[in-house]
Amino acid sequence: SGSTIDQLHDEEDLASASAVRVGDGPPAAASAAPESPALGRLVNRFIVVPEHKLLFCYMEKVACQSFNQAFRDLRRPYDPRMHIPGGTWFRNSPDRFNWTVSDVAKRLVDPAWHKAVFHRDPLERLLSAYLSKCASGGDADGRRRCRRAFPRLEWPAPFTAVVDRLGNAREDPHFLPQHAFCGGLRRTHHLYNTTRPLVQHRSREDVLALLRAVGVDAHSAALALRIAFPPPAASCWSCHATGASKQVRAYYADADTVRKAVNFYREDYRVFGRRLPGWAWDLLGSNASVAAGVADLAELEPLRTAEEPRGRDRAPIRARAYV
Repeated sequence: SGSTIDQLHDEEDLASASAVRVGDGPPAAASAAPESPALGRLVNRFIVVPEHKLLFCYMEKVACQSFNQAFRDLRRPYDPRMHIPGGTWFRNSPDRFNWTVSDVAKRLVDPAWHKAVFHRDPLERLLSAYLSKCASGGDADGRRRCRRAFPRLEWPAPFTAVVDRLGNAREDPHFLPQHAFCGGLRRTHHLYNTTRPLVQHRSREDVLALLRAVGVDAHSAALALRIAFPPPAASCWSCHATGASKQVRAYYADADTVRKAVNFYREDYRVFGRRLPGWAWDLLGSNASVAAGVADLAELEPLRTAEEPRGRDRAPIRARAYV
């Protein structure tokens, strides 16, 4: 489609609207021009860095504010608009370059462009969204966002009540599955050169690896990340962080809550090749009748490594039927 991308320039509009693979340079050209995919919603969650031919997909509750800040800072030497005071959101979305949806789709299959996305454990991401929007002490816009997503819930809402209503929630991107972003990652993630799990303690290292892969020099990369992804010694990794990773066991207190959340986000686990966290697997294992209600549970068994695996390097597959 050649339709234009909805312009979202204000943070107020933000919520209304795969295993690691880092390529060593642009993949080889295909023998025949690949078919451009038909893209769905949230195409405005792409960040465009034309100077390095980078097309980056970001998602709410996956360091989205940090990524918007980092790429704004990376582009400051090239684009004077990056210096204009104001919000961080949508500074480099496709519409700022007068791209249509069709333009985005063409870049997705263009081997000269590096496509990248970071994803997060769905259970941890859901808790982060809850703490930001539906719990007391969260974001300033939390009450309004939560009531919009779950109009029948009082605020602050119990975590279990939010989990119970995920299937009926209005489409707030904080609670949407990750595979729904950037035109539909379920159908396009195989086109990406870089697909990484977001892990807080190594986030700076992983973002630096991405910048190196697209030819950003060390000095420019350090400047781009000094605020958004500071060195570990800095006092704040992300001032928007909720600390969800340290609170999962307190909120996912029973196997049934885990089952409901896993089933809702089951496709995210499949698309990105993720496994369940060990604590969630153990909690399900303690209740066989509840565990039996999780689709294809055996495929989610954790690998029991000290760190989440980084996966492998490969170039994206470019030619594929889109169904």
